[in-house]
Amino acid sequence: MKKNMFVISLTLAVATTLLAQTSDWIEVDGIEGGKIKFDYSTGMIIDSEDYITAAYIPEMINSVKVQGIGREAFHNINDLLILAMPDSITYIGQEAFGSCDGLSVIALSNNLEEIDNLAFSSCDEIQNLDLPANIDRIGMGAFYDCEAIRRLTIPGTIKEIDKAAFQTCDRLYQVTFLPGIESIGSTSFIDCDSLQIINMPLSFTEINMDSFKGSNHISRINYEGSEEQLGFLDLELPKELFTYCNDIRALDDWIEVEGIEGGRIQFDSNSGEIIGSEKTITIANIPSFINEVEVISIANNAFANCEDLLEITIPDTVYTIKDFAFFSCDNLRTEVVIPKNVETVSQGAFGYNPNLETIFIHEDTKIDDKALVHTEAEEIIYSENYNEDNSGYWHENKFKFDEKTGIITDVKDARYEVIPEQINGVSVIGIGNGAFKNATDLRSIKFPKTLKYIGDEAFSGCEHLYKIDLPANLVSIGDLAFRDCTELMEVNFEGGLEEIGVAAFFNCSMLEEIRFNDGLEKISDLAFYGCRNIEVITIPETIKDIGSSVFKNCDSLLKIYFGGSKSEWDDLDVSIPDGIYIL
Repeated sequence: MKKNMFVISLTLAVATTLLAQTSDWIEVDGIEGGKIKFDYSTGMIIDSEDYITAAYIPEMINSVKVQGIGREAFHNINDLLILAMPDSITYIGQEAFGSCDGLSVIALSNNLEEIDNLAFSSCDEIQNLDLPANIDRIGMGAFYDCEAIRRLTIPGTIKEIDKAAFQTCDRLYQVTFLPGIESIGSTSFIDCDSLQIINMPLSFTEINMDSFKGSNHISRINYEGSEEQLGFLDLELPKELFTYCNDIRALDDWIEVEGIEGGRIQFDSNSGEIIGSEKTITIANIPSFINEVEVISIANNAFANCEDLLEITIPDTVYTIKDFAFFSCDNLRTEVVIPKNVETVSQGAFGYNPNLETIFIHEDTKIDDKALVHTEAEEIIYSENYNEDNSGYWHENKFKFDEKTGIITDVKDARYEVIPEQINGVSVIGIGNGAFKNATDLRSIKFPKTLKYIGDEAFSGCEHLYKIDLPANLVSIGDLAFRDCTELMEVNFEGGLEEIGVAAFFNCSMLEEIRFNDGLEKISDLAFYGCRNIEVITIPETIKDIGSSVFKNCDSLLKIYFGGSKSEWDDLDVSIPDGIYIL
């Protein structure tokens, strides 16, 4: 009986403590100028003090995941200037940020599903609105009277745009509805005085023309379908406004750029600024010039929420990286180097990047103290001579070797290479990050038996490397290790390999068959992305973790032989296209 009484007392104590926590004002890292109230039972921020100036909301508060912003939680806080959300947030409540007159910069959660009624109404300083791809509903008056927004792209996932959602957005000039969206509510864009261009997909099944009532300056509606298909919508608009059979994304100024892989970008040739990107981009090696115009700036939210982005290179021509430019790029892992010519890196520019490990920043660059908010990357400040490192010495003027670590860190004139087991009596145990990167003359390489790991990007871009035999003692292959080895036809996996990193064999398009070794435990996400010639894969029963998109765009894949049971395969939850046999 005493034991039961103790349990009851303990339960009541915990409940009382939790209840107290939901009602007390608490200080939270990233929320500046004031305190908030947090409901631990729902994961919702429910109230905030009027003095808050910036809300860089963390993913966790006292070990509880933040899942939403409650009704009127930040309502009418005129000093609030900046808002950034983690990907854990799926819901923004009614009037949550209504009448926040000073709010000018926002970065929304990539997993946001619903923006409720009047959530951002009368936030008349917001200029850039990047709606996440997963959003399902925009509530009534959600962005009512947000008069500074000029361009708007509505994702195709939207099922409901409620009444007056964008009413009186006076400076709104262009709206693009992406394919997939079917309807919009009445008065959704009423009294948008500057609205001139509407890009409309074939997926529309109905439009209430009161949606654009009072928007009297519409001069062109670009329709994806034919004139006959438009007729089924029974629109009450002059036919001379319409053009037909348009590529909706092309009309929204999306362009393909060499060096940027997996998607397109938007580029303002007047300002030399990258202003937007498709969320499917995987590599962003940004060129110095686009269409003969110098790239000098990365705009607010330009690459925000690019979840597949693995690598970025910023050219020397860029002098400013603006607010939330690379916000919440969850798979960005390789080191980022900010060129010495960059003068400013603004708030949140590299914020909320959980896997970014290292960022190099020139000593003269002015970086905002919140540029890396909620990012744990090591900041390395470099000077003019940062490339002149002391990471080892040159062995026979061929390999640069660090005796302290046993790692080859660089190579010269690589073509047909045999790596020795020892250099000056020290075992060679690793190939360092980027050691052979872009060694385009490399044809073959023989690894020593002593090798234990291959680092990130170690052989990335070795486009003529055609075969590799992995040694029996190798334990891990790093992220992007063999990316873009486009002539690689054969990989022999042996012995003790336990882990294959993110995008390790990304775009190795000539690979035809993969037979993994027993003992392999992890194949990270996108590891074999774009290996279009792979037909057969053999996976051992020892596997414990496979990324959901590990075989994405493997167009020729026919069979997967799995050493475990069907239930074990199902537990791995791998995304496999229809028509592929699991044996």
